[in-house]
Amino acid sequence: MSKPMAVIQTTSLTKYFGTTRAVEEVSLEIQAGEIYGFLGLNGAGKTTLIRLLLGMIKPSRGKVFVLGEAVGSSQAIWNQVGYLVETPQAYPNLSVEENLEVYGHYRNLTDKKRCREVLDQLLLTPYRRVKARHLSLGNRQRLGLAKALLHQPSLLILDEPINGLDPAGIVQIRQLLQELAGNGTTILLSSHLLAEIARLATRMGIIHQGHLLKEFTPTQLEAELGPKLLIDTGHNSRAAGLLQQKGYRTSLNQDQFIELSDPQALRHPEHVATLLVYAGLPPKTLYRQEEDLESYFLRLIQAAPPTAESPSASPV
Repeated sequence: MSKPMAVIQTTSLTKYFGTTRAVEEVSLEIQAGEIYGFLGLNGAGKTTLIRLLLGMIKPSRGKVFVLGEAVGSSQAIWNQVGYLVETPQAYPNLSVEENLEVYGHYRNLTDKKRCREVLDQLLLTPYRRVKARHLSLGNRQRLGLAKALLHQPSLLILDEPINGLDPAGIVQIRQLLQELAGNGTTILLSSHLLAEIARLATRMGIIHQGHLLKEFTPTQLEAELGPKLLIDTGHNSRAAGLLQQKGYRTSLNQDQFIELSDPQALRHPEHVATLLVYAGLPPKTLYRQEEDLESYFLRLIQAAPPTAESPSASPV
């Protein structure tokens, strides 16, 4: 059986601005119906990668395919793609409804009911006659999403789609995107909000200094989150040295607590405590900490090798 066509595929995708590396050697495949989430710090290369996928900028090297077509070879694919990149743009002196009508005209849409449907989907109907310049940040974001959804695309590419939304709005957009994916829409989104992407994505990739460090599903992530034993004795350097002499792998975290991830220590923390007590270094604090996505993310990027060029100071 032949492998299904990837909706998005890149091979060794690389982009430099002068000598500044924004994206380097990124190869990925995203299949139909996936919600793929890019996680990364501001300036990690997420937005540059999205611009490359949309043909807004040309790669320094590498290949990009969207819906089976090389980006730049066909304009027809963009009829099936909706996108929101960075700050949503709108005609400030037109109402929400008028902005959608103009956008629909650009898209050659003839179904007048579609604007009303999207207004309802994004909870913008009460604001349909409000001029775009009077909208709150959250409603400007909703308008940007409405434009991305107006032509019912099979692929959505969204950069920081929940920026400016309140908690209720975040939940509503999450449910909407899950519903769209359930109906076959492929969604690529980027964010620095790790927990929200983890709730939504069916697969995730961590991008750091332009490199795709790791990809994983939520199930794989759960298996990789590492528990650890945290200890504070009041004399942690001495205690860590003692534990190392006894064969434990130790480190000091940013709070200068001792961290132990040895399976033996995790199974029998009482043995560690007894050892320290007999050495005159009784623990003031000893507890098992389960790693969360934020800690895992920081562990990965801190372990990433340094690069020769410094990333741009501005978000890319």
